[in-house]
Amino acid sequence: MLFMLSIFGDDKPGIVAKITKELFELNLNLEDSSMTRLGSQFGILLMLSGESSCECIKKALSNTVKELDLSILCKAITLEPHKPNSEKSYRIILHGEDKIGIVYRVSTLISALGLNIIDLRTIRHSDIYLMIMEVQGEVSQDELREKLQELSKELELSLDLEEEEGIGL
Repeated sequence: MLFMLSIFGDDKPGIVAKITKELFELNLNLEDSSMTRLGSQFGILLMLSGESSCECIKKALSNTVKELDLSILCKAITLEPHKPNSEKSYRIILHGEDKIGIVYRVSTLISALGLNIIDLRTIRHSDIYLMIMEVQGEVSQDELREKLQELSKELELSLDLEEEEGIGL
């Protein structure tokens, strides 16, 4: 069985160690993960495999969740077998003055071009905004660069675009 598990709460030392200990004791494997601090919050997103159920996972984590005042979501999932594809992969980096709507405007453009967002990270430091986005699809680098340059000019952001090998393995 496969599960998606999401856990978040106030950042403090030991969250990852305590959560992964409980999952280890349930004999669950971490197939894929993303863990990060956003502001003062720490978030964990895990894809787990093993013989269990969301009810059992939540029960095993209940003391830790309560002790650390965390929120938890669990969902059983099915996963299509990974098929290597010939889609092009790109890393987009935009930075400049922070303003409302950057993620909305860029993600709308990416969607309109038929590209899939593989990973997206934003960082704001003072008034400087940084977005790092990894995308895949059948768009040429020239077309993507042209559309992104138009948008980055409009949003007054600097753009860096690279074709990548191996994103979305």
